[in-house]
Amino acid sequence: MASPSAKAATIAFMAIVFAVGFLLGYYVYGTPSTMTVTIVETIVETKPSTIVETLPITETLITTVTETSIVEKSEYILVDATGVEHRFAEPYERVVSLAPSITETVCLLGCCDRLVGVDDFSNYPPEVNELVEKGVVERIGGYWSPSIEKIVALNPDLVLASSGVPAHRQLAEQLREVGIDVFFLVSDRARTVEDIERDIRSIALLLGCGDPDRLINDIRERINSVQDALSEANVTRVSVLVLLGLPEWGIYAAGGGTFIDYVISLAGGSNAAGKYSGWPMLSKEDVLLMNPDYVIVSAMTPNVTGVYEAWTKALEGLRAIEEGKLCVLTGPANDVLVRPGPRIGIAVQVVASIIHPGLVEAPEGYAEHVYCGGG
Repeated sequence: MASPSAKAATIAFMAIVFAVGFLLGYYVYGTPSTMTVTIVETIVETKPSTIVETLPITETLITTVTETSIVEKSEYILVDATGVEHRFAEPYERVVSLAPSITETVCLLGCCDRLVGVDDFSNYPPEVNELVEKGVVERIGGYWSPSIEKIVALNPDLVLASSGVPAHRQLAEQLREVGIDVFFLVSDRARTVEDIERDIRSIALLLGCGDPDRLINDIRERINSVQDALSEANVTRVSVLVLLGLPEWGIYAAGGGTFIDYVISLAGGSNAAGKYSGWPMLSKEDVLLMNPDYVIVSAMTPNVTGVYEAWTKALEGLRAIEEGKLCVLTGPANDVLVRPGPRIGIAVQVVASIIHPGLVEAPEGYAEHVYCGGG
């Protein structure tokens, strides 16, 4: 028989051969799964017989080696709208939304069941209000003033915030200190449909649910249908002024570089206040000089007739009013115009139906929330 040291050397040699072969197999064929490999080791020795004749004697040693593969978990890396990098291996399960447009995106992706908290103004789709009434989802405060105490009490693992809201940024610092992840979406700072699509894809990845392509395709189809209709009719762009709230708050308009400015353009209009950036406050004289073809008011209140009468008095003498082209939006028609979210396609259809009547119709459930010309 061979000495123990000889056997050990032979086994060591075979182990090296096996290791090299295993590594080659790993890189050529991919990560192995759990498997059992049998090594057959053969040792040949010589023993003297009684007639002093050397005879070969063969002994076989069988060694079984079990190799278990190492399974690596996938890790997602996603950068939010403020440039912060987020790493996560599993979808987030308990989510708080701080903005109506974010809530809409979550639910229209089919992920409403991940929500544990929403802001006070989140009201679409109707499922949101139903979940609140059942106590499944809690209200966590206003858009500009969310309550950190209410959010922490819900024990979320993710808070979805708007990148342009200072209160959300301040809140994020406090929440991260207690181990709650805060992801900032473009949201209120969205200026194009691409910004909205980015938010949709980010939420779908963070929550690991929904079909973002389906939602994005619906947006594109609605916008394309409007632009095809306007192109076929060879329409001329009309000037549109969008005003916010009541005149007693000031004559605030949607200026250039805003989400509403973008919607006006897609709907075949030209923003009368486009030379101003952001949300300028105008004088009556400014509006009379602009002389827009249409005035659209985002009411932000259910008192439609009161809003209409207030603006007709404040802008007395304006051609658009005399021609019955001052329109007040309420309810869902107003929401789609002021929320940079997944219903942007509907917003374009609503505005186009106002400024190009007969060519484009507002979707069902929205036309009745457009109040033009005093009737």
